[in-house]
Amino acid sequence: DLYLKARELGRTWLAAEGFKQMRPLLEQAVALDPNFMNAHILLAEVYGRLVWTGADPEGVYREQAKTVTDRILRQWPDRPETDIAEGNFHYTVERDYQEALFSYQKALPFMPNNTELLISIASSYKRLGQYALGLPVITLAESLDPEHPIIGAEKTFHLAGTGQYEEAIENA
Repeated sequence: DLYLKARELGRTWLAAEGFKQMRPLLEQAVALDPNFMNAHILLAEVYGRLVWTGADPEGVYREQAKTVTDRILRQWPDRPETDIAEGNFHYTVERDYQEALFSYQKALPFMPNNTELLISIASSYKRLGQYALGLPVITLAESLDPEHPIIGAEKTFHLAGTGQYEEAIENA
């Protein structure tokens, strides 16, 4: 229940404030069930997003993101979700988009229709300025979940990045 509440909070972009609201729910969830992999993964992402949004001037969330990500890598080394967690750490904490992309792509063969993974891959391509490679990925994500709240904006960035300005305006 705590995990689901945190996920629901994450469906609306509230920047750092949203992640701050999600954090205690997920910390409680992993304390109650140390083997709940998805709660660990979302908690690591929340810590990383707090770094990403500039809400970590002391570096506390950076350390927590690293600790939880390392725990995920040790506890579930052969799961594709672990590659996603590692990618999230590279993306949000280290801002190493090439390494993030590499991690995400390792998970893709096992989760080819995972919308969140596809968005992460497309976002990595965007950060690398490789819009032409990201556009088909975000288009696939859109076909899988046309109501997703982030996909439209991501697709607009990729269309504009590939010089398809008319389509970008129509998509916006």
